[in-house]
Amino acid sequence: MSDHHLPANPADWPTDPFRLLGIDRTAAAREAKRAYLKLIKLFKPEQAPLEFQKIRAAYESVQQTLEYRDIYSGADAVDAAATDAPVSKVTVPSPESMGGAEAATEVATEPVERLNPVGQSAPSVVEIWDELIKGGHEADVYQRLKQQVTDGVADANYFVRLYWMLMLNPALEPGAHRCNWLVRGMSVPGWQQRDVIELYQNEIERSPYEALSLRMNGALEAEAGISPETRYDLLIARWKACGRTGDHGTIVSDLERFRGQYAFDHQALWGALLLEAMRQLATPVDHRVVRDETLENRRRWIQAWSREIDTLSVAVAHRCGDDADMLCEIARCWDEFARLDTNPWTMPWAELLLASNVGSSTEQASIFRRLLPQYFADPFRTLDHFDEYMAGCAVAVWCIGSALVAFCEQHTPGLWQQPDENALAAIRVFIEHHRKLEYPALRGHLLEFMVAEAVHPYRVCEVFNECCLGLKDEDSLAATLRSDLSLRVAYHTARYVLG
Repeated sequence: MSDHHLPANPADWPTDPFRLLGIDRTAAAREAKRAYLKLIKLFKPEQAPLEFQKIRAAYESVQQTLEYRDIYSGADAVDAAATDAPVSKVTVPSPESMGGAEAATEVATEPVERLNPVGQSAPSVVEIWDELIKGGHEADVYQRLKQQVTDGVADANYFVRLYWMLMLNPALEPGAHRCNWLVRGMSVPGWQQRDVIELYQNEIERSPYEALSLRMNGALEAEAGISPETRYDLLIARWKACGRTGDHGTIVSDLERFRGQYAFDHQALWGALLLEAMRQLATPVDHRVVRDETLENRRRWIQAWSREIDTLSVAVAHRCGDDADMLCEIARCWDEFARLDTNPWTMPWAELLLASNVGSSTEQASIFRRLLPQYFADPFRTLDHFDEYMAGCAVAVWCIGSALVAFCEQHTPGLWQQPDENALAAIRVFIEHHRKLEYPALRGHLLEFMVAEAVHPYRVCEVFNECCLGLKDEDSLAATLRSDLSLRVAYHTARYVLG
């Protein structure tokens, strides 16, 4: 007799995550975890990767359901259908914060009157929502919105409202997952369809295993109402999540599965998909836990996709070609990242690069903010270290430095502001005092001046060019500064850390 309750064929496994784990919907979190651990002991990831993914995705879904149930449904909760007393109030976003004002305008100007199945005028989403704003029962409003969906008279706006209500109060429909409304809403026309997709992308960012859920697979396979652009957005969100969990096999299989839908009729999207797949597979790896043959397979896929980009239309190849070449170079130089990872001072660099490539935006900001002050508070030390490692690990250091500069530029207020007259005068004085120095001797003074005066390197370039001050041979200061990544990293990190 089998040690588990699941069918032999994973395709026949239940789509309900509770049934897949073999637990009741009233189960506690501890029971769910016990059921999950029991199953993954039987279906180990290295032996049964597909089964493990399904089990993991089901457990993640159950965890979220139980988490929100515990937060919002206390022991003193009252069934709204059994009493005239108002349901315990939960702070619900105003219609304005959920597009309510715009929705009112949209519905008011809609030329076609919506009818319910018996031919009567159906209430608009704003009319139903107003009941909640005026103190109506949450459960009643939720059921009325849900009924409109059932009757087929709802647009994407209804699904957004249902999602938010279930997120804030899962007790409105115990056992249902809020993401179900988003997936259903993607194929329904309406002015908020874009919001539905973005909300689901945010859910995947918060919980990467949602990207492997049966819900996501159903959305990707849907034929009606899902545009190539929408499916593209879903695939990009899914692959970024796969990059965070190390599931590169899903990326490869997805790309081949949807090749026929994009490669010929949607070449711009196809080129972008190839590039994103390359980016996720080229992310530096830990050689201590990844087998060499796996690395070689990844390199081969990256090289094959790069060659395919070159065969696309001239416009697509031109737009994606440089990035594809860089990603091929990163894959070729994985050993550089491994060498950096053995040095105590450069060890955090790999974490910074991983965050910039595959981490969620929240994770990126958290990691960068934690590591920048610790390792880059001294601009001259930063300059020396980047110069030192640029010689032996040029590709790795260039990628890490570019990620640092991009983050600091995004999160340093006033970085790009135009210098005032006093600052411009100070730049001119600096130029006059150092005009006879060649660049190698100039850069240390230049870094000290830029940090002290909070002057962006490119602003200095502009003044130098105005003064017609050239460097040796045909080089200009602007070109030299743009190629001096060590100097730009030292300046930008100092500005970020020192304020």
